[in-house]
Amino acid sequence: MLLSSTIAVACESFTLRADAIALAAELALPLAIEQSPVPTTHRLVLTGERLELRELGVGAPGPVYVDFTA
Repeated sequence: MLLSSTIAVACESFTLRADAIALAAELALPLAIEQSPVPTTHRLVLTGERLELRELGVGAPGPVYVDFTA
């Protein structure tokens, strides 16, 4: 399968959707939402606590994130 982009932006909660849309536009990345899935290998996921990079697929490791406040 040919992927148009290897990373898409997503969010864990509907309340974060507007922020995810803005982030996707700023980074020129596709937005992956339930109604419009995007075939990619990774997701940049906006959560209530942080922004995470997640590899998709069976056996993928956990999310990667940086805590600059620690």
